[in-house]
Formats: sequence, C-alpha cells, structure tokens
Amino acid sequence: MKSDDPSPFLAVRKMSKCPHVGNITKEQHDFLRPYIAYYRRLKARAREHPKPYSIFQSWLWLLWKDCFRSQLQPPDPADKSACEHWYTCCQKDLSAIIRTLEMWEPFYTTGHECEVAQRAKIRAKVANAAKKRSGQEVVSGEHIRRSERMPKPCKLVDNAEGDLP
Repeated sequence: MKSDDPSPFLAVRKMSKCPHVGNITKEQHDFLRPYIAYYRRLKARAREHPKPYSIFQSWLWLLWKDCFRSQLQPPDPADKSACEHWYTCCQKDLSAIIRTLEMWEPFYTTGHECEVAQRAKIRAKVANAAKKRSGQEVVSGEHIRRSERMPKPCKLVDNAEGDLP
C-alpha cells in the first residue's frame, strides 16, 4: 500500500544533501560579530516588520558568500534544483549560526564584563591602600580596621574571677 503522506525517510534523504557548516572558524565568528546587535533588533521587530529582517538575511548571505566563497562547495551548476536546494540550506545554516551566536553572546559578554569589573575593583582597592599608606589621614572611623577598633578578647586563666556571669 502506498500512502500520500511524505515518508520521514524521504525527509532524511533530502537532509543529507544539505551542506552542514558545522563548527565555524574564528574568522567566520569575527565576521559575524558586528552584525549580532543589528540582527537582535531586527529579529525583535520581525513579526511586525518582516521585510527589513528578510532583507538583512539576504544581504548577510551575499556578504558571507563573497567572503567565504572558497570554503563553500556548491553542487554542479547544471542541476538547477540542486543549486536552489543547496543555497536554501546554506542560508538556513547561516541563519542558525547567527541565531546561536546571538543567544550565546550575552553569556560571553556578561562574563567578560564581570571580569573587567572585578579587575577594576581590585585596582581601586590597591589605589586606596596606596593613598592611605602614603600619609593621608583617615577622617572618619569607617576605614579603620576592625582589629584597631575592638580589643582582642582575653583568655581568662582557670579559677580567675572576671566580669563573666
């Protein structure tokens, strides 16, 4: 019996013809990095304004194709349907790549920003300590170390009477 429903195996066979970009190189990542913020803005408004988003995707694909032409290996140009399918798959791969970079970028930048802030805090502490050591007097008691404010607790000798209850 033959059904009219498309077979999942047929879909898998079609997928095997798709070029898979796989892991992108550092050069490709650096190429896409400036476009991530613009992609994010267009993607946020894509539902209301789909045309700028589609224009951006086409424009990015043309730039990508021109820049990395040597790495792309299209099928035989004589087979028109194979070429169209290949270009469609390449564009989908590129959109998946930039979508993934856009999702992961906040994690990378947040980590980097925290690291920079941590280094700035350490530099500020070192600078403050250097100022205090150089002879600047402390005006209020807020910067005095705790050990200078409070006396050390004394250990009472056994059988000694003290202020303890």
